Amino acid sequence: MENIYYTGVGDDGTTVIGGKRLPKNDPLICCIGEIDELISSIGFLRSQISDERLQSQLISIQDILFSINSEIAAIVEPKFSPKKKMSEADLSSLEAATRAVGELMPKITLFVLPGGTGPSAAADLSRSVCRRAERSFFSFCGSYSLSGERISIAKKYINRLSSYLFWLGRYLCFSEHVEEAHPTG
Repeated sequence: MENIYYTGVGDDGTTVIGGKRLPKNDPLICCIGEIDELISSIGFLRSQISDERLQSQLISIQDILFSINSEIAAIVEPKFSPKKKMSEADLSSLEAATRAVGELMPKITLFVLPGGTGPSAAADLSRSVCRRAERSFFSFCGSYSLSGERISIAKKYINRLSSYLFWLGRYLCFSEHVEEAHPTG
């Protein structure tokens, strides 16, 4: 049997998920793609740091985002429903991690320009990707008229995640004794 490296099935601007063909710009497909990009971005960030505690936190975050994506896909095909569903405890854990990193930092009084170090730049980039994924998730929820406790927790989680990534970026500069740059305008 010959290896298949591409199918060409999506050449018409559609993609198949769970046996259902959707336009590639359907809010569900866009949301899954944006969250997938966020998962990859956090993977790149993780590859840039050596702190095992932070790496572990980032793996947990990737895992939760993967669960959110699975829940989104399960709307079309229930077999994609994740084994472990995100909970209020996951949100609380992320909030605690954000506080823990933030408490190590000096008070912020000015806007901060991203990119003091390679790892902090990776965190800043992940934060921007997270914001885009958040906008896509809200758009998706509106388009599909989704609500309820699980959706509310996921919205909060993605919103809190961008805050965590902001503080992590600052911490990664601070821990290497690199002074943050600030915009002049």
